Amino acid sequence: MKILSPERMAKYDEYSIKTWGIPSAVLMENAGRNTYRLMKERYLHNAGAIAVICGRGNNGGDGFVISRYALRDGFRTTVFLAGKRNELKGDAALNMELYVSIGGEVVECATKGMDALKKGIGEADILVDAIFGTGLSKETAGNEKLAIEAMNGSGKPIISVDIPSGIDGKTGLPLGAAVRATHTFTYGYPKLGQVLYPGAYHSGKLTVIDISIPAFIEDVIGIDGIVADGAMLRGFIRERLPWSHKGTFGHVVV
Repeated sequence: MKILSPERMAKYDEYSIKTWGIPSAVLMENAGRNTYRLMKERYLHNAGAIAVICGRGNNGGDGFVISRYALRDGFRTTVFLAGKRNELKGDAALNMELYVSIGGEVVECATKGMDALKKGIGEADILVDAIFGTGLSKETAGNEKLAIEAMNGSGKPIISVDIPSGIDGKTGLPLGAAVRATHTFTYGYPKLGQVLYPGAYHSGKLTVIDISIPAFIEDVIGIDGIVADGAMLRGFIRERLPWSHKGTFGHVVV
């Protein structure tokens, strides 16, 4: 399993957008749509209400894509925005408007206060953490920190978008308060902070989602490491036929 640092993942995104010509909005759509698809398959069979807690950056934009698909499919979906709607820019703002255009509700925690968020979390069957992405470099604070603490204290299943909010994507260390996810859906490649502890613990189950970044970029930009996983180890094991001799498979020197 090939691993990237957040900095190298950013270069992958940039190369995909500028050299290969994939629009950034398409990457965000792929990320959010496939996260929702897998979340629906695994967690939404008995769920009716979803609370999506979004930040002001691209991670929040992924959350708005998830929210749009959930609302389309009839789930009671509410987005709780850590900031104000006019603070969103680019693809995040685009996807917020698309969600609102089909009747989506956005609750601004900056104006409604944290009581509204806590009430929404209490009424939800499942939570989506879309506050911070892998580029976080400073300690969590303000409404974002309060939202993370509210999610952790809820006892509800938490789906983290790309990485649990508050985890350093490079070291795996919590930057203040950090989400303890049930399941993290990350994009393109696993990040260092998701395989190093305590980030691996905070990530819960980790699933990597293909967002259409071409694999040949590995040869152009490189990777940051490889983690031996089941698929890799199985590749080293030769088939053992019933009549095979133990010496056929090597020898051990003690």
